[in-house]
Amino acid sequence: MSSADFDRKSASFLEWFNKLPGASFSDAIEIVDLRFRHAGRGIKLSHLQASAVVNRIGKASAEDMFRTRLIPAIRQNPDVFAASRDYGDHDLIKLAHRMGSTVMAFAFDLENDGAAADDDEADGWVEDQEGKSMMGMVAMADMLNADAEFNAHVNHGDDELTITTLRDVKAGDEILNCYGPHPNSELLRRYGYVTSQHSRYDVVEMPWEAVQDALMSELNVSREVLARAVS
Repeated sequence: MSSADFDRKSASFLEWFNKLPGASFSDAIEIVDLRFRHAGRGIKLSHLQASAVVNRIGKASAEDMFRTRLIPAIRQNPDVFAASRDYGDHDLIKLAHRMGSTVMAFAFDLENDGAAADDDEADGWVEDQEGKSMMGMVAMADMLNADAEFNAHVNHGDDELTITTLRDVKAGDEILNCYGPHPNSELLRRYGYVTSQHSRYDVVEMPWEAVQDALMSELNVSREVLARAVS
């Protein structure tokens, strides 16, 4: 996309946005093309073979779901999915991967009702909320990039999201959101990019199979015995 196309699409987006009920866009904020930073999203899986990210992407399970649930639904409703007549199953699966990846890269984790953690729980454990949040596409919020050092925060209300600046923002400064204290590996898996600021949250990930093998060797026990011990 050329710079002229970017400006044209940005203007078209703002025209649509300002027509929404109750919506307005401050003249103090500007949508800027930052592609010159060469920080775009996307990386080849072949470049990640030495990391634990590959095993967490879940491409195979997603493709199985596309084959068993999505494709049959499309084929059974040709009037709804009229354009699908021109696509084979393989082409539809490729399209589903692309659309799913786009949604996952740009969607927000919205808080479910009752999902907030109780800070006063006696045992002090914090439950992993992975997979328990609801994904949502928030057009205006996604105008903001995110980093571990940020100056704006998304507040989750009962029926709205509010983005509030946390400190004064000077003219020309970028407004940055935060996606949470994720290591770069998780940032890459979820959103398709990494930043130097998120290095403070980086961790060493070890596959459970490697831990099992080490325990079996050290304790001289079989995998069955170990499985019973940790179950």
